[in-house]
Amino acid sequence: MTVGGIPTPGRSVTTNLSGGYTFSDGTTSNTQLSGGNGQVALPTINVPNTGGTATIASLSDSSSATASAVAPIVKNAGLSDNSPNYSTMSYPKGTTCPAPMTYLTPDRDLYLYNSLVTSNVTSVRSHGEANVGWFVTFMRSDGTGGHRLSNGTTIDVTFPSGTTACGNYLFLTPLGELYRGQSARIDVQVFSAASQMQQGVGYWTNWITAAGSASLTEINGVVSTHSFPARTICPSPMTFLTPDRELYLYFDHVASDVTSVVSHGETNVGWFVTFMRSDGTGGHRLSNGSIVDVTFPAGTIACGSYLFLTPSGDLYQGQSQKITSKVKSAAGEMQNGVAYWSNWVTENC
Repeated sequence: MTVGGIPTPGRSVTTNLSGGYTFSDGTTSNTQLSGGNGQVALPTINVPNTGGTATIASLSDSSSATASAVAPIVKNAGLSDNSPNYSTMSYPKGTTCPAPMTYLTPDRDLYLYNSLVTSNVTSVRSHGEANVGWFVTFMRSDGTGGHRLSNGTTIDVTFPSGTTACGNYLFLTPLGELYRGQSARIDVQVFSAASQMQQGVGYWTNWITAAGSASLTEINGVVSTHSFPARTICPSPMTFLTPDRELYLYFDHVASDVTSVVSHGETNVGWFVTFMRSDGTGGHRLSNGSIVDVTFPAGTIACGSYLFLTPSGDLYQGQSQKITSKVKSAAGEMQNGVAYWSNWVTENC
């Protein structure tokens, strides 16, 4: 700090940071008195993991000064669409992939690809269709939510706070009421539910009560019922996972000791189910019922259609096609049984 060109002590100097840069205490503003040389000793400045440019602005009385800080931009997220085209982007540390082609930041901002969809999001489901686009269902913490159509418009909904988006255009309230959209109540006393849509055709939906009374609706509207052990859940569309970790597709047994599962259905084709067991074995069940076996380190999860994430962060499409490494979160969906959309964030994120 100088007055008339002379270094002046004892003057209050406030320095502000932008661009995601913070001081060592996590703040973006610091105020100190200038020392005998007219200077202030700023705390350590933390650069965001994604890099980028910041403005450092200092103000004292009527005097001000600015400077810029630049760090290389780090691409810590990626995606592959069914072309396949690979893209990279940057997100804040702690960002996850809650559903295919979506990213959810620690501040609960929801992105589809790299476009902001909405904020304050607590749950999300997505579904893509080739030559159509992506549909995203979400809920916010205050009970508002919506279903984003492939053209970018959103159908708004409002439910009690704590309601979750549990499937495509499917919502489960804290009291166990299951809704398709705002007003079509499907059932009550529901414990778990899932759903997948098919544009222009309808919805596959499965749900279960806490007592184990299960139901499912085919895409043509036909409803079937079954009984499972109490506390069975619907981990993905048309699947049921018992407390003993027995996995069922519809009401047919698929595998035992299952710890993670992802499913995908296609009209006039059938269902594909990707799963992992606790011992590191797993598989990808094809629509004809046959299973492509895989083996990975114990703790590997099925995070998308034929997509596997190992405990060390290696992301695989199938047994041998490693997509990338140092991955913290990933998701994926298949199309026509042969092509895949996949998205992920790395440990830098």
